[in-house]
Amino acid sequence: MKLFTMALDLLNAASGAGTTGENALSNLDFRPEGFLEMLSYMGKGMLVIFILIGVIVLVTSLVNKIFSKKQ
Repeated sequence: MKLFTMALDLLNAASGAGTTGENALSNLDFRPEGFLEMLSYMGKGMLVIFILIGVIVLVTSLVNKIFSKKQ
């Protein structure tokens, strides 16, 4: 939810429609522990991408073997 709020603040600052008059980037903070917390999510996402690419390769290979003309 905080990420959504920050995105809205950035959009408001970019459009010049900020209600507080502050720069939306001033709300950003550097938290290295946040990166460490997100590593598990990033790892799961990369695993899903790797599996999907593997499935696409296998299906493409199977379709090529089934429908290729034998000479």
